[in-house]
Amino acid sequence: MAVMYLEYATGKGIDVILAENGVSRDPNAFTDTSDPYILAAYALRITTGTGSGRFTPNGSITRQQAATMLMRACRVLGMDVENAPPSGFADIDRAANWAVDAINFCRANGIMQGVSSTNFAPLSTFTRQESIATFDRMG
Repeated sequence: MAVMYLEYATGKGIDVILAENGVSRDPNAFTDTSDPYILAAYALRITTGTGSGRFTPNGSITRQQAATMLMRACRVLGMDVENAPPSGFADIDRAANWAVDAINFCRANGIMQGVSSTNFAPLSTFTRQESIATFDRMG
């Protein structure tokens, strides 16, 4: 979805976006998918997969993983993703260190909200409904 959003937001096809960023798809990036959109997301550093050369295309992702990928997609769009103010979420200490900046960025830019006014629930599953609402807010 992030790659499709990049196409929508820029009005350009993914091949143009890849070329403008000086990257190309690696057909050997993952052993469990050859989906061109997933390979584009990998080339653009939006995702790194789930480890050991896998993407796990039918798996679920956590809210902290979603925030990280959304922030990376915004970076591709040229947004300044550095130094977002602290989110103020009471459960930010439950997030992985690599996700804290992304959670702060997504909250500061109105891209992702918490599951309540005080909690983000970084380890909870990011649902399809949440992803649709999130991309709509980015829109």
